[in-house]
Amino acid sequence: MEFTMVPEIWLKRLRDASHATFRLAIALLRLNSRNANHAFRLTNPPLEDMGVATGSKWRGLMELEGLGLITIERHGFKSPTVKVLHAPNRLLREKVQKKDT
Repeated sequence: MEFTMVPEIWLKRLRDASHATFRLAIALLRLNSRNANHAFRLTNPPLEDMGVATGSKWRGLMELEGLGLITIERHGFKSPTVKVLHAPNRLLREKVQKKDT
């Protein structure tokens, strides 16, 4: 069984998002953890496996970018590169660093 951590800031910003965008957000957090918090190419197959329709991918990506949760590097008609901001592991590291200083 796989779990996905959702930062509180994501929940607050996604409060008024569509169901499809929320589903995409969870999928991105999961893919981000699989990619060790590094930017990754967002192809359709993993999203489809997580129940995100291909047609709603771009609408959701633009909404998440507008909410300040991700950045998108566009590659024309190829899959975009996505960088997740405010990722759970990154937030935990920042808290530890603040305690150490």
